[in-house]
Amino acid sequence: MVIGLISCEETEIDNVSEARVVVEALLHANQPINIYISKEILFKREENDTIFYLEGLDVTMSDDNGSFILNDDGKGNYSSIKLVDPDFIYTIDFTYNNHEIFSTTSVPNKPEDYTSSKSSLEIEPRNGGRPPNNSQETVELKWKNSDQSYYIVIITNLEDDPKPINAAGFSKSSIFRSEPEISNNYTINSGDFQYYGMHSMVLYKVNPEYAALYEDPGDNSLTIKTPFSNIENGLGIFTAVHSDILYIDVHN
Repeated sequence: MVIGLISCEETEIDNVSEARVVVEALLHANQPINIYISKEILFKREENDTIFYLEGLDVTMSDDNGSFILNDDGKGNYSSIKLVDPDFIYTIDFTYNNHEIFSTTSVPNKPEDYTSSKSSLEIEPRNGGRPPNNSQETVELKWKNSDQSYYIVIITNLEDDPKPINAAGFSKSSIFRSEPEISNNYTINSGDFQYYGMHSMVLYKVNPEYAALYEDPGDNSLTIKTPFSNIENGLGIFTAVHSDILYIDVHN
């Protein structure tokens, strides 16, 4: 799961002193820590804003058990083989240009009672615009949401060379997803599937700061012009997710 905050491009700069730190950190429960740190470069023309990765920082991560320094892997990537513990509170902290950059997030608990109404789905092949006879079939995903949290569902085709359902159609993404919602269910229409084969259906429990990335109806990611940020003295996002996974086989 990628946040997709801001693209990175290296070029000549002239306004370095105005740069702000940009942090891209999405912690996954039970997975190693990987974050990306860069700096924003403000040009005279705002539409040409870009960023540069930052190396050589002493980045401290703290959790309920104490503090540790992240490894500098180069090109703005900082990591630790330490696994993210569910239900912990994490803090990131480092200094850049004499400013303390920090943020805090909590790791959500695992989604509860995640179920699917189907583990397989038959879809007739298409050859043009005519929908198949069973195009109205649905797959119902359900889970508990007693604490009114945000959830995202991401469906991914897992085949190395998937066969398209519509042989005459244009190539489409093998991944589709919902937007963050406070809900306890998600309905997949058979027409949402573009390829045959095994699919993963990952349910992510996300924090409100992640959901805030989707609040702008014109853009589902951060921009430098009007960003949402929970980074003190900087830009970007520091958040965490927890997930569960189910599978469905789409066949003819």
